[in-house]
Parts: sequence; C-alpha cells; structure tokens
Amino acid sequence: MTTVLPPPARAKPPSFRWTGPEVPLPGTRPVFLYLRLSRAHGDGRDAIERQRLDLTRKLAAEGGWTVMGEYVDRDSASAYARTERAGWRALNAGIASGRVRAVAFWKLDRTLRIASRCLEWVTSCQQQGVTLLSHQDSTEGAEQRHRGSETLDRGEGVVG
Repeated sequence: MTTVLPPPARAKPPSFRWTGPEVPLPGTRPVFLYLRLSRAHGDGRDAIERQRLDLTRKLAAEGGWTVMGEYVDRDSASAYARTERAGWRALNAGIASGRVRAVAFWKLDRTLRIASRCLEWVTSCQQQGVTLLSHQDSTEGAEQRHRGSETLDRGEGVVG
C-alpha cells in the first residue's frame, strides 16, 4: 500500500523585502513601496508585479527617489477580509519608528477600504512628516473623495 502525502505547503513570501541600497543614492530621498493584491488586470499580469512596475517607472520619471524596499500584502484589504495584513502592519511599524519617511502605492484604496480609516491614516502620516505618493490618485482626486479632511482640502495630502 502506498501512502500519498499532500504536497508541502508553500511558504508565504515575506511581508517586507529590502530591495535597495543601504543608504539612498546621493541627492535622492528614500521611498518604500506598498503593494497589495487586487483583481487581475485585463492583461493577465500579476497585480502586485504590475503595481511594482508602474510605481518604479513613475518614481524614476519624477527622479529624486531611491526605492529602499517594499511591503507586500497578498491578501484583501476589504472591510470583510478575515486575514491579517502583515505587510500593512509592518509598513505602519516602519512609519511609527521613523524608518519610513515616504511611501509609494498604486492607489489610495490599496491601503484602506473604509474612507474614515483611510483619512485617519493619511492625517497620521502627514503629522509624522511622511510623504505619500500615489500612482493613480491626484491631489485633486483625493480632495474630492475625502472632503472631510482639511489637510487634504489644502492640497497637502497625497502627491499624485
């Protein structure tokens, strides 16, 4: 009799990965990426890889940034999601410690789905001097979506 064992469980990728140099390149500021799984794009590419590519192209085009690392969540940010978002927790710990002073993300809704919690996070980042860079959101778009925040209404929110 042959015993069939299930395949070994695949290890989850780490929630944080250091990808850059030890210190930012001369004349640049350090930035960390936040990448979160979303529905597959029409071109069939991996959503996280697509976000990474879009963000690194945007940052390279703007100049002045060195990507130091990336925080990744391969789970949903839905208000109904049952999973813990280790990448999100690690990112916020990095912000609280002062290590993360700039965050680039594909779209603000990749961070938090509940608008009031998203506003709280943006405000907290601003109070700590953290620069937020979005691939998809413009400052004007953020203002329209989050009228309740005076900080965003003054144009000091998400840099698009």
